[in-house]
Amino acid sequence: MKIFFGKYKLIVLSILAFVVFDAAVLVLNINQSYKLANDAHAIHLANRQESLLHEMHAGLLKAQNEIYANQVTAETDFENLEIPYRQFDEVIDSFYYGASLIGMNQGNDQLLNEQNYKQANERALEDMQAMWSEYRHVISLVAYANYTMDFSVPNQIEQLEVKVKTALELSSQYLPQLASLSKQFANSVEQFAEQKTMDMRLLQQVSIVLSILFLVFILFYAVRKMSKSDEATKVVQNELALILDTVDDGLFLLDRKQLIGNQYSKNSKKIIFENKEAHQFVGHDFLELIKGQVNEQTLLEAKSFLDVMFSDHASVELLAQLNPLKKIQTQIFDHKNQSFIT
Repeated sequence: MKIFFGKYKLIVLSILAFVVFDAAVLVLNINQSYKLANDAHAIHLANRQESLLHEMHAGLLKAQNEIYANQVTAETDFENLEIPYRQFDEVIDSFYYGASLIGMNQGNDQLLNEQNYKQANERALEDMQAMWSEYRHVISLVAYANYTMDFSVPNQIEQLEVKVKTALELSSQYLPQLASLSKQFANSVEQFAEQKTMDMRLLQQVSIVLSILFLVFILFYAVRKMSKSDEATKVVQNELALILDTVDDGLFLLDRKQLIGNQYSKNSKKIIFENKEAHQFVGHDFLELIKGQVNEQTLLEAKSFLDVMFSDHASVELLAQLNPLKKIQTQIFDHKNQSFIT
């Protein structure tokens, strides 16, 4: 874990910030996509209000014609008036109060549960609500007449005729104004939804720019950091190579597997590796290379010593005292003089 909170801490934090930022933008976009779908349906409902007003007026005219033609019976219903009446009534309340749509023929249109649509044109909506409140009561007497009246009784039909006539008079009076207000409000809802769409596009553009800047910063910082790290490593390697080239001792590196590393002093080739080429000892097992230069007992002690040396809790001072290879007698073949040196 040190590497994540050490020299690469800023890079890691930048990447985490980049991921969190992108995730937040993704969640926001998903949420906005649902809102855009709601807005599209809200526009449809707002535009439908005007046609529902004309359907109600047509329903009243049909009811009047049925009365004049003596076609009103106990089985008569006013569904062609009731359905547009209930749809209009519920939609205007949904826009005004932020209610859900659960009425007749509304299907699953439970989307107007935010009051922001009222802000689109609050004045027009309030004027519609005030005018509809008076018109609603009168037209409902006709729309629900088949539930509240007995058409088998003659005077009930006469009462129905009066209600239809009153409703038609109010419809003729209010229809042009209500239709105009409905159209105004529908246009306002469209503009309101369009503004939200533009805001979302702006947010997406800003998020894309910020994401690119985040990415550029991370790449720039990472490359700069790695470049500095490579330079520092190169300096250390050059210093180490200089030391190994000038030191008189036989120095070399071992890893935990007791394999010889690729950094060694020049004199180590003569002192330890019998003037072999680098490929003959680099990457090879150290104990295997000295097997012919020490006795079996020293080799076993050296193996045990190296195992302990690479343990996590080894004491350097104690190991230095116990090192079986600290001073040993060995024979090295001198190829130049064709003789062994003890």
